[in-house]
Amino acid sequence: MGKNELTISKVMIKILRLFITTIAALIAVLLLINFIPFIKRSSFNIGLTLAVLICIFFFDKEKLHDFGLKISKESLSLFIKGLAYALISFLISLIAVYFYCLFFEGTKLDILPNRSNISSLSLLSFYVLVAFSEELYFRGYILSNIKRAGSNIPAVIISSFFFMIMHLVNPQASLTMLSGTFVISIYLSVLYLKTNSLWSCIGFHFAWNYLQDSVMLTPTEGPE
Repeated sequence: MGKNELTISKVMIKILRLFITTIAALIAVLLLINFIPFIKRSSFNIGLTLAVLICIFFFDKEKLHDFGLKISKESLSLFIKGLAYALISFLISLIAVYFYCLFFEGTKLDILPNRSNISSLSLLSFYVLVAFSEELYFRGYILSNIKRAGSNIPAVIISSFFFMIMHLVNPQASLTMLSGTFVISIYLSVLYLKTNSLWSCIGFHFAWNYLQDSVMLTPTEGPE
């Protein structure tokens, strides 16, 4: 076994330790809200970030570049590619939803910009944190560690399952949304494995979330 490989039992211990650390970090952040109220909206992702950083630096004694966060000349290029992939994917999704609703449900959708969200710097910074924390947590840490114990396929499926389960905390969670989350997670996992970097994933994740909040789909009267 190579020095970067892990046994299945060690991976299970690492992931269990991550989850326990996450609970402790979330509790600590919730207590901090009493003193720093403006972090309330970002509290969940701050907790995720703290937990995974504690595991990487304190327990594992490793570095961020071991988990896909290497700073190099390619980093910006990969991030921009992630933004572009998200924009293309989002446009395809919009077109698919538009024609599905028109031909199968008889509903015409108006696609309108949500101007208040587009110009919101707080929303931009929030989604940067969301993308960074969730990609480092699920693709960077969980997927990377499972991959070191076996093949890519179990790593992709298991990490995507955890990513989907995490979204159960979303008040708008539904079977359709969770299924879509799982599919997007698989795509992001493959992107990570192909580039060996989180920067494209972070770019995609950030742009996808931001675009979702920047576009409104308003149903109008359908064809007679």
